[in-house]
Amino acid sequence: MFENEQGLTLAEVLVAAVILGIAALGLFGAFDTGRRLDVTARYDAAAVNRAQELLEQQRAVPYTSLAPVPTRTLDPADQILGPDARFCIALGNENASAGCNYKTVTVSVYYSVPLGTMAHTVARQIDLTMERSSLETAL
Repeated sequence: MFENEQGLTLAEVLVAAVILGIAALGLFGAFDTGRRLDVTARYDAAAVNRAQELLEQQRAVPYTSLAPVPTRTLDPADQILGPDARFCIALGNENASAGCNYKTVTVSVYYSVPLGTMAHTVARQIDLTMERSSLETAL
């Protein structure tokens, strides 16, 4: 209309606002995904550490005394995994090889990771395995 007119039209402002809104939604989604991955990694690390502790306890048990442990609740005071976390210890079949017997010891830790609200959780499981030899001496 006027030759020296400067500024933006309402349509240009609305298009810019829509583009910024779409970009903001993408950033919010990325932050939410990052938070969920952080929470999951923290729970996974705690479960691996607890499974490693249980496996080390089994390493200290004499070979002849190794026995499976049925599913039990972990320490309810666990600050990360929470009161619903459970574990079990399974023994694989004993194998004989070159005059030595082997048992496979597997520790499984079961836990839930909260994603968003406490009503939305994902069940997870960590398994750690070691072989024990009848020739080993307990630590």
